[in-house]
Amino acid sequence: MSKHGKNLAVTNAAKQAGRQIAVAALAGRRLTALMAEGERIASSLPNGHQRSLQAVCAEGAPFSALIKHGNTTMQFEGNSFAVTTHD
Repeated sequence: MSKHGKNLAVTNAAKQAGRQIAVAALAGRRLTALMAEGERIASSLPNGHQRSLQAVCAEGAPFSALIKHGNTTMQFEGNSFAVTTHD
């Protein structure tokens, strides 16, 4: 590969990485906004009902989520999950 071809490949890889970073930043901001909205809704519920959601999924990484509703907690890690109820 010529020097020009290598420079072009590096430039294209940098552009792709920049787009991926921008998409990840947008997703992070949107998830933060959704979590804030969920907290706002939960705080307006009577009797201190507790609800929350956290979900994470990165390219090439397993899915991870934690969901809480009242006394119930659901946790997902890759292909495994757990559901617990607290009194």
